[in-house]
Amino acid sequence: MRDGEYRRLPRDGEKVELAGHAGIFEVATVRRNPHVVDLRLLESEAENLEENVPWDVLSYLEEEEFSDANAYIASRRLKYAR
Repeated sequence: MRDGEYRRLPRDGEKVELAGHAGIFEVATVRRNPHVVDLRLLESEAENLEENVPWDVLSYLEEEEFSDANAYIASRRLKYAR
């Protein structure tokens, strides 16, 4: 990161994507030292956690993106519930 570059701090409950992983994740725990989070995969009924994920590999979803993601997740759950 360059000097003066803006760094977004993750918050509990925020929806993100993780580089190299499929799906939408929710920030479960934020740790400031070191700068890592634990993430919960939203598409899963189980308590799937990705632990100790560095902040700088997260892609934050905007509200409209997350609305689309919610519809996608709901449709996948319906598909597998049949």
